[in-house]
Parts: sequence; C-alpha cells; structure tokens
Amino acid sequence: MIIHFVEHSALLLSLCWLLTLNTRFWDRQDSTAKLSTGLLFGMTCVIGMMIAIKLDSGWVFDARSVILSIAALFGGPLVAGIAALLAGSYRIWLGGAGMWTGLSVIVMSVLLGLLYRHLQRQGRVGKGPGSLLVFGLLVHTLVLLLFFLPPVPNAASISWQAGVPMLLVMPVATVCLGWMLGDIRRRLRDERELQIAATAFETRQGLLVTDQHSRILRVNQAFSTITGYGADEVMGKNASLLGSGRMMRPFIRRCGNN
Repeated sequence: MIIHFVEHSALLLSLCWLLTLNTRFWDRQDSTAKLSTGLLFGMTCVIGMMIAIKLDSGWVFDARSVILSIAALFGGPLVAGIAALLAGSYRIWLGGAGMWTGLSVIVMSVLLGLLYRHLQRQGRVGKGPGSLLVFGLLVHTLVLLLFFLPPVPNAASISWQAGVPMLLVMPVATVCLGWMLGDIRRRLRDERELQIAATAFETRQGLLVTDQHSRILRVNQAFSTITGYGADEVMGKNASLLGSGRMMRPFIRRCGNN
C-alpha cells in the first residue's frame, strides 16, 4: 500500500509541477492566471481520483488533500475554490458510502490551506520544509479522523491498509509540492527583479557596473553614446580608464569629424 501511495503521489506531483508553469504564460494577467491555475489543480485532483486507491463501498484514498491544501496556501481563495469545485463535483459523481466524507476532506483541506496562508502572511508561521511537514501531518491526521467519524465497516483494517501509509507518504508529498511551488515563485520574482533592474539601467545617464577589482562588467547605451566607447571595447578593463587621457580620444575624433 505504501508503494501505491508513493507512485500515486509522484504522478500527481509531476502533473502539479507542469501545471504550475502555467503562471509563466499568464504573468501579466493575474485573474486569468488564477482561473486557469484553479482549473488545472482541479483537473489534477480529478485525475488523482481516477487512479485512486479504492476500498470497499466507495472509500477513495488519493492525494487531493495535498493538492487542495497547497493550492489554497499558494494560490488563495479563488484558485482553491475553483479546484475544490471541480474535485467536489467529480467526487459526487463517483458516489459511494464515502462520498460525504470525501467532500468533507475537500472542504477541510482548502480551509486549512487558507488558514495557513493567513497565518503565514501575518508572520506567525513559516513556509520552510519543517513548517510544511507539520502542516502536512496536521492535514492528514484530520483527514483520517474524518474517515472514521461515521460508522465504517472494517475500520481497523482500513486504518492499517490506508491510514498508516497515508501518514507516512502524504506529509512528505506536501513538503515536495510546497517546495516546487515556492521555487517557481522565487524564480519568477527574481526574473521580474532582473527585468526591472535592466529597465532602470537603460537611462539617459551613463552607467557602468564593475566587480570588486574595478573591472568593468557592464555598461549601458548612454555610456557608449557619451564616451564613444562600445561595450566590447571596455568590458573587462579597469574603470581607471575613465580617468585616463584615452577616454578623450572618442570626443576628439567626433569633434574633428564635425
């Protein structure tokens, strides 16, 4: 059973990693990004239930609790709400004795994710691997409690077959998915900052960047226009070039041509 949970989680984590790349293509359309991301998370939950571990009388064990809780944590109410609507609709369609419990798992996962998001934004909890692991353990402990609130035939057998493997695998899956989403967000943030820096660098004022040894690493177009030196002429040279008589040659050359 543990192997089945690991294989199931690995497949869904791969799907989630691919769908989180969606944010790159919708970076400038925030509402559209949230809508499409919510739909994709919801479809991933549906795929998870299609290949889920199914026990007697419609009891379904899958990774939707991981996906929805992390979707709520990183995506917020709109993303999680759309994903939960899709997941809930499919769980109703599956039916069975465990339908209402399955719907409760969906709602609880979203609410816990949103609560974690709120606390994290207030600075009360972190988003590191340790915090995510504790969060994953809390979510899946409550998931198991939900499964056993109603009278369940063969509860001890189900607990041993599915409950223990779930507590061993799903919190780790929560950490992995949270880390992947956080890493993609960090990369996107770094790219935006680099774009902003590049835009600010290209001003009408001549600018250059040097290393700790005063070697020129980069110049902007205004520098080349003012000094007459192209970027390839000064790259790697010492910034003391600016104080030498050689810097006057382009000016003399241009004056002579006039």
